[in-house]
Amino acid sequence: MGTMKLRNYHRRTPEQVLRAVEVFRLYHDLLHEQVQKGNIKSSVDRGAFTRPQEVLSDEILDLLGKDRRSNSYAYGPEKGDFDVRGKIADLENTKHGTSYTPDQVAMMPGAWAGLEFVLQEVVGLQRGKLSKREIAVIGPTLYQMFHSPIHYLGMNIIAYDFTVLEKSSVPSKEDIDEILDNNPKAIVISNPNNPDGKYISNNVLKHTIERCEEQNTSVIIDEMQNCFPTTEIDELRYGEWIQKPHVIRVDSASKRYALAEYRVGWVIADESVLGDRVHGIVGRMSGIMGNAPRAANTALMRIMQYELDKIDREYDFLKESKKELLQKEKYVLKRLEDIPRVKRIIARDACINLTFQVDYPGTDLDLAIDLMDKGTLIMPACGYGYDAKDVVMRFTFAERYGKLEQALDCLENVLT
Repeated sequence: MGTMKLRNYHRRTPEQVLRAVEVFRLYHDLLHEQVQKGNIKSSVDRGAFTRPQEVLSDEILDLLGKDRRSNSYAYGPEKGDFDVRGKIADLENTKHGTSYTPDQVAMMPGAWAGLEFVLQEVVGLQRGKLSKREIAVIGPTLYQMFHSPIHYLGMNIIAYDFTVLEKSSVPSKEDIDEILDNNPKAIVISNPNNPDGKYISNNVLKHTIERCEEQNTSVIIDEMQNCFPTTEIDELRYGEWIQKPHVIRVDSASKRYALAEYRVGWVIADESVLGDRVHGIVGRMSGIMGNAPRAANTALMRIMQYELDKIDREYDFLKESKKELLQKEKYVLKRLEDIPRVKRIIARDACINLTFQVDYPGTDLDLAIDLMDKGTLIMPACGYGYDAKDVVMRFTFAERYGKLEQALDCLENVLT
């Protein structure tokens, strides 16, 4: 994509974002063709745990399979199961010192869908009309999430990608001020970002919220990648300052708890923004109800309680899973470090991906195609805001060792 460098970031127009999504689409079309031919032996390009049985206890797996609550309704309130929303609010309040109520939590059919409904509400989409003020998106992030808002709804989404490899992949206060000088309608921040897994600092985030309050700009925080923080990084903790009428938070159980197939997401926001059956974010869901399957509601209730117990008792119910993931990450890191043409590995704060740059005579998509021919899938990062010519790739280490080994063998072979 053509870019204009400003300070620590690249600024992308809506048309440039759509071109990045088009390359992303092409990658997926090519991989599905290879999968159908039976050529793919390993896939380390996915951004979610693929096997719940490797993450969750037998007790929770039983809840998903058969032992659901009898009073968890398949057709519940539009905002989702009240008890589940209450548990999410309890956990958030315990973590951040906030005072959320169940009415400030709405379940969504996945966090990605939730983000789209949030954007529609923020720009005031009604009867085909919407605000044309800029929506500033802080990247890197998954730009396919913004395809429909740009292409079908006409939103003026401008990307600010912190993907200059020699610099930080998260913004400073000065960067935020420069972006907010354009007076956007909203600013979207992934915390941590994707694919790098870097958290924005609380000082910068708090500054952003205060500045946006002054100029009537909504702050949308995407926390979907917030899982598996490194041992050097504390889990995401804000303060009561995060609870503001203009702050909207979007999250999901998909990556953190391996529940992607259940499409369990939620939005935390002021009641006036969430709305009801026919108003606000909830009203925009219409028939796409956010109430999760009964089994998922039951499992999520238990998981939220375990998270509360972890804070109170300092016992992590995912300890063994995280221990195994850490060993897998170390294995992948060592293998990558031993490949001479791997130029740079970006240290993560959280998530289950490793982002790395390679010396390769082509684009990241060209490399991904070569890897497909060898039988493995590794994600090109141009769909997240990186320049394709920089050849940055995303490797998910939350996979079985056999697949990790096969994928790394293919990468080493292609780069030799």
